[in-house]
Amino acid sequence: MGNFKALWFLVFLCVLVSSFASVASSYVIKPALNDYIIPMIKDESLDFHSFWLLLVRLAVILALGAAATWCSNRIQLHIMTSFLFKVRIDLFNKLEKLPVKYYDAHPHGEIMSRFTNDTDTLRDMFSQSVPQLMSSSVTILGVFVMMLVLSPVLTAVVAGSLALMMIVARKIGKRSAAAFREQQKNIGIVNGHIEEHIEGQKVVKVFNHEKIIEADFAVLNDRLQQSGTEANTFANILGPIMGNFSHIQYAFVSILGAFFVITGSMDLGTVAAFLQYTRSFSQPVTMISQLFNSILNALAGAERIFNTIDELPETDDGRILLVNAYEADIGGEKKLVQSFAYTGEWAWKDNADNHLIRLNGEVVFDDVSFGYRENKQVLHNISIHAKPGQKIALVGSTGSGKTTVINLLSRFYDVPEENGRILYDGFPLNEIKKDDLRRSLGMVL
Repeated sequence: MGNFKALWFLVFLCVLVSSFASVASSYVIKPALNDYIIPMIKDESLDFHSFWLLLVRLAVILALGAAATWCSNRIQLHIMTSFLFKVRIDLFNKLEKLPVKYYDAHPHGEIMSRFTNDTDTLRDMFSQSVPQLMSSSVTILGVFVMMLVLSPVLTAVVAGSLALMMIVARKIGKRSAAAFREQQKNIGIVNGHIEEHIEGQKVVKVFNHEKIIEADFAVLNDRLQQSGTEANTFANILGPIMGNFSHIQYAFVSILGAFFVITGSMDLGTVAAFLQYTRSFSQPVTMISQLFNSILNALAGAERIFNTIDELPETDDGRILLVNAYEADIGGEKKLVQSFAYTGEWAWKDNADNHLIRLNGEVVFDDVSFGYRENKQVLHNISIHAKPGQKIALVGSTGSGKTTVINLLSRFYDVPEENGRILYDGFPLNEIKKDDLRRSLGMVL
């Protein structure tokens, strides 16, 4: 968000103007009642010229507020779309840098859910919740100041009821946040299951696995239903509770204000303006409580997105490069020399001494053991010597480790030092840079 500091400043100015218009228009009730409407009851020959001027000023203030609101929304729309563009770029770029083991551990549909459901929650928050939250917060502050000006006693009553409302909102909000987090997690799991099932539909049909797949999906879908029900239950409870609190607050202030008018300690215009402010005060508070649902849902989605962005990228500590080379006559001796143009010949270059060795394609697995999980080995003491030009077939049942051998040769996974070693043209495989290693290999899946 730091990229939009100047635009956020403009948004804040627009929100200030919009909130000022809202606060000022409510205050007009006081002079309208005290100076014009109540005197009109007693004097029918009252001059309405100044009253019309008051109404014109009110119209100008409201028009200014409407224009400021439009500008604020338009700028925030630009910020939102630019922000989501950047998030998708960062997320996609990180996916390009993550190791293969990340994709083995996360279903494709769950990863796709980061770009769809989780990003949509952020879009909803920035297009609706954030603008309303900012506007409501400034309006609440402005209205509170005007309420203090009109009547500190009635303001104390409103502040007390507001404190009670906030305590209730906080308790419900905690439960709601956990439920929304669980809902977003289950959405990703269900999407992952669906994507894997569609991709493997032929396999499912060949093995008559439809009933088992349906049963598995029913379990996952049931968990999503339960978490979604819990999340929206708490979300939907909050709005009515806050709404009823605001009605009780309004009624209590009305009774107290009427008492002050009867006793002569306050005029009718002040009470009418204060009641309007009470409504203007409670509506944003109720709106903010309802916005919590959208914000909590978005934060749950954001947490999943940024967990992916914060994943450690694939590391590469190799020092040996693959370079173009040609054979040159140096002092009557044939030597390999690096070429910066394509030659059709390739060589390994050791950055430590710049020594070149021709790429031949000799592969040695020396007593290699490996497992994807610590407690489960897939390869046990494998030794293979593939000479340049030799054809070797790896044959075995599903799960015997054929693909694992290729994964290790491509450095999708690295073999721990204590579990043997793999040599490529005499170099330990983990000393060759991954990009250069993979450029030297041809793979057809």
